[in-house]
Amino acid sequence: MISRAGVPLRLSGGKVVGLFEGDTATFPVKRSRHYFRHVGGYTLDAEVVRRLPEACARVVFDDRETGLRFRVNLLDFLASAVRVEFGFGEKLCAPDSIYEPLESPQPALFPLPAPTIPTRQARAPHG
Repeated sequence: MISRAGVPLRLSGGKVVGLFEGDTATFPVKRSRHYFRHVGGYTLDAEVVRRLPEACARVVFDDRETGLRFRVNLLDFLASAVRVEFGFGEKLCAPDSIYEPLESPQPALFPLPAPTIPTRQARAPHG
C-alpha cells in the first residue's frame, strides 16, 4: 500500500497506516471511510497521532478515492481537532477548512457543459 521510502507509522497491532518522511506524516485515506461529515474533515487514529515522531510538523491526507491530496500543519490540526469514537478506537478530526490542497484532480478529457436549470415563466393575466 505504501511504497515510498520512509518510516512506516503503525498501530499497536502492527498495521501500517502511514509513512513518516522528513517532517511530514502521510496517510493514505478513503473519503468514504475516513471523512467525518459532521465535522467536515478526515479522521486520524489518536493512537497514531500520539506515536508521531517529535520532528513531525505536517500531515498529508492522500485520498485514494478522489485523487486529492491535502496538507495541514500538525499543530493546527491538533488545535482544531475534536475527539470522536465510532467503535474502532478514538479518532481525531479537524475541519478541512484548515487544509491546504496540494494538487487538483485531473481535468476531464471531455468536459461537459454546465447543466441549465429551467425557470418558470410568468403567465400573462387572462383578460
